[in-house]
Amino acid sequence: MKLKHLILGGVILSGLTGLVLEAWYNDVLGLAATVETTETTETTATTASGAAAVMQLATSSEEDTQALTDYLEDVEEIISSYGEKSDGELSITYTDLTSGETISYNGEVLYAAASTTKVPLVMYLSDQIDAGVLSWEDIIYYDDSYYESGTGTIQYDTQASYTLAELAELAIVESDNIATNMLYAALGGYDSTRSAYYLKYLGEDISQNENQITSDAAAEILSYLYEASDTNDNYQTLIENMLATAFSERLETTETTGSVAHKIGSLDSDVHDIGIFYSKAPYIVTVYSEGVSDADQLIAELSDELWELQTTSYPN
Repeated sequence: MKLKHLILGGVILSGLTGLVLEAWYNDVLGLAATVETTETTETTATTASGAAAVMQLATSSEEDTQALTDYLEDVEEIISSYGEKSDGELSITYTDLTSGETISYNGEVLYAAASTTKVPLVMYLSDQIDAGVLSWEDIIYYDDSYYESGTGTIQYDTQASYTLAELAELAIVESDNIATNMLYAALGGYDSTRSAYYLKYLGEDISQNENQITSDAAAEILSYLYEASDTNDNYQTLIENMLATAFSERLETTETTGSVAHKIGSLDSDVHDIGIFYSKAPYIVTVYSEGVSDADQLIAELSDELWELQTTSYPN
């Protein structure tokens, strides 16, 4: 973990707690220094009282930090166990949205992203609408060049035109491939749009003109989405559509249903899912696999184990 450390009275404080206590401790020292009294005993008592309070907080902080460290070690053990028993290529990334800590297994391996990149696609569309470049009411007319089989209902009930709002919802809820193709066209094309959203949300273009991604990159994109959704209504709508997905599988189990906003992706032997889990301490899990036997079941079992650990053992 990359944490800032503060040594106080022989106790090592880490992370955000250390930063808060450092500022508080400096305030206590500053307060003690400005106390104007002619009695040395009063000054000594003030300083001792402040130091005692800081040390009490330091002890509590050390316990909290150790509890979080223990919890994250348990997460790492679970993730590693799935990686070790997988009979194919498997990558898993976990991000604790409370502490900001990330744990990953093969997190930098590139995969064919399949439909998981429909999430950054709709994020980028939302950004263009926020910027006034496009409007949710803009109309896109269908033509046969947009046709693609696979997931989605447009192929079975094709209308003459659709608004961007309709296409965005279809792309996420139903993973509609035709809707996705129409959105890419509205944004200027596949390659330029992929490059644009990777540069915006990752700071680098990892596409190499291909629809590919890593589990670490997907987790970073979901973190961006989660953090910005508090003040971005369009992002919140995207998350609501991910919660309402027609694909109740993989990360969404009987235990996690209604609590995970996720987007699956499938292509030949590639089976993926990425999601934001909402609980007392929200977290992200992204899973990418290629050639893994019973990958759907593996992802579901992993999801349940992490959910059980988080709901029973996350430090208060």
